[in-house]
Amino acid sequence: MPSIATPDGNHAEVLWRNGELVPWREATTHVRSVGHASVSAVFEGVRAYWGPRDRQLFVFRLTEHLDRLVESARLARLHMSWTTPELAEAVLTVLRANGYRADTYIRPWTFVAGVVSELLSPADAPTETVIDTWPSPPAPTEVTGARVATSSWRRISDQQMSPRIKAFANYHQARIAAAEARQAGYDLPLFLNERGHVSEGSGACIALVRRGRMVTPP
Repeated sequence: MPSIATPDGNHAEVLWRNGELVPWREATTHVRSVGHASVSAVFEGVRAYWGPRDRQLFVFRLTEHLDRLVESARLARLHMSWTTPELAEAVLTVLRANGYRADTYIRPWTFVAGVVSELLSPADAPTETVIDTWPSPPAPTEVTGARVATSSWRRISDQQMSPRIKAFANYHQARIAAAEARQAGYDLPLFLNERGHVSEGSGACIALVRRGRMVTPP
């Protein structure tokens, strides 16, 4: 079956929302809820790679990503209605429904539902869980390499706003660091932690090969 991703390439025909496949154009929420939802939302960024020889998608470490989503919701005091196996089946369902035949980005996320009046939403607030997908070809820097600058911003620590929680709110720092790097003529920023040690990029881990073995910061 050919891909039914929309012609503009930015989104698929359907996404998964609270247990059901929903047409992309109908998956709406009121504008008033947007800011509040972002403050308390947690998410994952999962990639699936098209294998031309096998003619199928291969999702990279799906269980581990979804375990982290569930854990992020717990640490953020967000209600999570779904287990890791249920979410994994939902991811596969939405991928099959969209008929992708190319590398794909998968974003499951959980956020406070409805029109919220409180900026600091309570821990028992109802939530929604959505799984969205879109085509994700390799970035040019994956082929050419990237020019990286050390950011003037230090990575947030566990003593401030825990980076162990994969929350949209944590990525405000990454956004301004990326903008700083690009305005200075670089492709990406590199964060140091509070001790001045290499930590990560604005949206990616850092790894190097040492004596034939790949290593990453702890």
